[in-house]
Amino acid sequence: MIKEKNNPQVLGQRTMRFEDDFYIVKTVNSESKSSWDAIKNIDETPEYFYLYLSKFTAHVIPKNKINVNIEDLQTLLKSHVSQQNYKFYKK
Repeated sequence: MIKEKNNPQVLGQRTMRFEDDFYIVKTVNSESKSSWDAIKNIDETPEYFYLYLSKFTAHVIPKNKINVNIEDLQTLLKSHVSQQNYKFYKK
């Protein structure tokens, strides 16, 4: 079993900041800036946003940890991916 304390870069907390032209992901050990083009698809559920970078890699954002208006974040995310690549899944 992999534990967070042994691999905080992958399993630890992270902070995301969204800008018009890019987004930034900060972890305990690093900070990375990526263009919106890095996000291929977005899936939204009642509890989470999944920002897919590839078929097997995604940023998972729990909605209960977001400190901005959810509707504003939805609008921002939808403005950076095509409508066909943004899906909402009900439970």
